[in-house]
Amino acid sequence: MQMRIMIEVKNLSYKYEERTALDGINLTINDGEFVAIIGANGSGKSTLAKNLNGLLLPTAGSVVVDGIDTRDDVWTVRSKVGMVFQNPDNQIVGAIVEDDVAFGPENLGVEPTEIRRRVDEALSTVGMLEYKNFSPSKLSGGQKQRVAIAGVLAMQTKCIVFDEATAMLDPRGRSEVLSTIEELNARGMTIVLITHYMEEATRASKVVVMDGGRIARCGTAREIFSDAKFLKKVGLEVPTAVELGARLRLKNILTADDLIVRLK
Repeated sequence: MQMRIMIEVKNLSYKYEERTALDGINLTINDGEFVAIIGANGSGKSTLAKNLNGLLLPTAGSVVVDGIDTRDDVWTVRSKVGMVFQNPDNQIVGAIVEDDVAFGPENLGVEPTEIRRRVDEALSTVGMLEYKNFSPSKLSGGQKQRVAIAGVLAMQTKCIVFDEATAMLDPRGRSEVLSTIEELNARGMTIVLITHYMEEATRASKVVVMDGGRIARCGTAREIFSDAKFLKKVGLEVPTAVELGARLRLKNILTADDLIVRLK
C-alpha cells in the first residue's frame, strides 16, 4: 500500500541575508509518520522546521503541505501544520487554560459550541482536562507544553512540528511531553520532532540528520545510531549504549545486528 505524502520538500534553500541556512533539502514526510530531525547547533534544523508550516518561505525550491505549496496559501498550510516551540510561555496567551486552548479556533471563526467540544477533547487528549480552569502560571513546564499542544490540536491540524519543545523542561516534564507525542502519533497524527536529545530521536520511525544546512543522512533510528563514527563527525553526542556497542563490536564481542538501540 502506497503511503500518502503529508509534506514534500524539494530542493529547499533558505538564506538569512547573505548566510545560507538550508542548501538543497529534499525530504518526504508521510501521513502518520514520526520523524525526528537532529543536528548540531547551526545545522539548520530549526530553520527547516519553520519552513514546514510557512513561518519562513523558501529562498529557492518548494515545500508542499497536503498538496498545497507554502508560497500559494500560507494560512491554509498553517491550519494543517501546527508548531510547538521551546518555551511554552511564549505560546500561551490566555489567563485560563481553557481560554488559551480556545484562542486558535476562535480566530478561525469556529462556532462557540464546536469550540467548547474541541477544547474539552484537546485537553482530554493531552491529559489536562482537570486543569481547564487553572491559570497557566500555576502549571509546571511539562503541563504548560501539554496545554500548548492542546491549543494546536483544537485547530484540528494534521501534523505537529515540535521545535526543541522539551529543551527547557526537567526530566519529568520531558517524559510527560514525549508520552503525549507518542500517544498522538499512535492515534495517527504526523509528528516532526526537532531535538538535540538523541534518546528522544530513537523513538521516531525515521531520523533525519542535519549538518551545515544539508541532510547528512536519513534512515531508521537503528541505522543512524549504530554508526558512532558518523555521529561524532557531524558533532552529535553519541548515546552511551551506542558507544559501548561500538567498542564491544571492535573486540568481536557483538556484531552490528546484536545491538538494538532503543533509549527511553
